[in-house]
Amino acid sequence: MQRALALGLLLGGSATARADVTVGVQLTPDGQMLAHQLGVTPDQLASKLHDRVESVMGTDGGSLQRFSDAAVLSSHGLGVDYVSVPESLIVGVAANAASANGDVPSSIGGGLAANVALMAGMNLSPWHLPRWTIYGSGFYRSETIKDVTGHITNAGAHLQYALIPASEGGGVARWTGVQLTTGLELTRWTLGTTRAMSTAFTVMGSQGSAKLGYDSTGSLELGSTSVDVPVELSTGIRLAVVSFYTGVGLDLTQGQGTIDAHLSGPLHDADGRMLGTVTIDGHDSRGASPFTPRAFTGVQLDAWKLKVFGHVNATADSAASVGIGVRGVL
Repeated sequence: MQRALALGLLLGGSATARADVTVGVQLTPDGQMLAHQLGVTPDQLASKLHDRVESVMGTDGGSLQRFSDAAVLSSHGLGVDYVSVPESLIVGVAANAASANGDVPSSIGGGLAANVALMAGMNLSPWHLPRWTIYGSGFYRSETIKDVTGHITNAGAHLQYALIPASEGGGVARWTGVQLTTGLELTRWTLGTTRAMSTAFTVMGSQGSAKLGYDSTGSLELGSTSVDVPVELSTGIRLAVVSFYTGVGLDLTQGQGTIDAHLSGPLHDADGRMLGTVTIDGHDSRGASPFTPRAFTGVQLDAWKLKVFGHVNATADSAASVGIGVRGVL
């Protein structure tokens, strides 16, 4: 179970799919006996097990799309300052964790995606363009956690324009104006394992339920590549040294997630009875949602040249991300 969950810890186009991953279930006599205890036929139990294994292992297409959507969402808010125009060069680091809605596939952390980025930004006032600010961000990480090896790459370039400049004056409360932000974000994850994984799930019948375990061996490889163009409109207010901001955005995305699975292993209950075997084999791909509206909000503490912030994104289909970071003005 730890190795399966480690896939989620490591992570942090069109919606068409090519579903070539097959899941096969073979019941033993004890498995057939369990079917009768649950009030279903052996064929019905095999069908239920097929659906549950697809869901928890992330091979049902829908889970793979949620994984891709979480990958896109994990980059938002890492490389842009929404409430303060840097008077000179500003640099920082931020981390973001995103999760898509739906069932929880253990093999891909329930759609969980974690991302980290270094960023830098500069206002173009020296070139007589005070309403324009440019940002760049990126990060690469290679790591092995619980026998799961992964590589995470992200890069972003953003351009921010002050549609309405921030209000002047040195009062306690100050409006930060209205900003239009767009850019280009690239996110790529690859991860995989050839180690054994243990996954637990519950199967329901007309006369009760049973908690089962699946111990799989073989290989599992996951990947996600996306190119995203966010278009965001934001505003905020500064009260003394604390700033609050909010906004809406639309993400235009081209990308997909992929899975290659070659797994097999026994199915058992809590008492250790062998109920059957399950095999998973094949390749599948699913695109990230091409158009995703979202809302975002955040808070930033300004302590002289140091800025500490938190950022939250949310979409209409209940996907969300939470980010934290620190920036400094040079």
